[in-house]
Amino acid sequence: MKKKNKKGKPFSPIKEGEIPFDIPDNWVWCKLEQLRTPHREITYGIVKLGHHVNEGVLTLRTSDVKPGRIIPTNIRKVQPNISESYKRTILEGGEILYAIRGTLGGVAVVPVEMRGIIFQGK
Repeated sequence: MKKKNKKGKPFSPIKEGEIPFDIPDNWVWCKLEQLRTPHREITYGIVKLGHHVNEGVLTLRTSDVKPGRIIPTNIRKVQPNISESYKRTILEGGEILYAIRGTLGGVAVVPVEMRGIIFQGK
C-alpha cells in the first residue's frame, strides 16, 4: 500500500533531478512527510518554554540534537500547562528530530528511553 499525503493522494515519486547523492542499495529516497507516523503531524515543538520549574515536564531543546545523536545537556522542565498545549510534541521514541532553527544541522532519532519528554523545536 502506498503512503498518501494529507489530501489522500499518493506521494509523488522522487525525481532523478531531486537526488543529490548516491545512497546504499538497501536504502530508498523518500519525502520527509512519508516518514511520519500517520496519526502524528510534523511539528516545530514548543516555541516558548517559559520559566524552568522543578516539578515540570522534561524538555529537549534543538541544542541537544546533534548530528546522529541526542545529548540532553540543557534539559529543562516546563510547566505542565505548557506541555498540555503541545501534546503532539511529546516524544514516543523513534521520531526523527531535525534542528532547523537555532542550533542548525542536528538530526537524530529519538531513543525509546526518551519517551514522555517534550521537544522544543525552536
